[in-house]
Amino acid sequence: VTPEEIRRTLHELRVHQIQLEMQNDELRRAQEELAASRGKYSDLYDMAPVGYFTVSEEGVILQANLRGADLLGEERKRLVKKPLPRYIVPEDQDTYYLHRKRLLETGARQVFELRMCRKDRSPFWGGLETSAAQAGEDGSPVFRIMVSDITERKRVEEKLLYIMKAVESASDAIGISDSLGRHFYQNKALSDLFGFATAEELEAAGGGKAVVKDPEVAREM
Repeated sequence: VTPEEIRRTLHELRVHQIQLEMQNDELRRAQEELAASRGKYSDLYDMAPVGYFTVSEEGVILQANLRGADLLGEERKRLVKKPLPRYIVPEDQDTYYLHRKRLLETGARQVFELRMCRKDRSPFWGGLETSAAQAGEDGSPVFRIMVSDITERKRVEEKLLYIMKAVESASDAIGISDSLGRHFYQNKALSDLFGFATAEELEAAGGGKAVVKDPEVAREM
């Protein structure tokens, strides 16, 4: 080997070494950016105000965020490998399986409500939104489930329904008008007393204004 060949070989080795160092720097930056991105995602996932679950096709919990664990009253690490239906009230499990079946058949996002229970079996109303996700490590499908605690909303709805039933069945004539005097609701007693149209007829008449069937009453008004 001549001295010139040795110098040429050393030069090629130095160039190759520089290229490797540059590649290592790029790889290191990429890893740092990926770690930062994962950190941001982890923060958003864990600190979200709703519960997030990754569930297997069989309904087994694979992953849960902090809010999800809090909703179920369980430590997050203890939720893994437990079946999600364990935390659904038995009477509402058919609702869960029906929507899971629809998701498997159609792939369309499913939104529904059912009663759930915590580890101590205390119940709460859950609003669920489920969607199909990328397959798991073994190629089987997995599902993303978002759970919101809607107990307070359901409580208000039940109170409003009770009030509306009481108003509708009351013997007193009750009507509701807005600030412009437009009449948009009356109970049965008011309809029977003055001959106002039903809500459906009011809508068909247009404008939400009072419709009077009895000509005599109309002249008095």
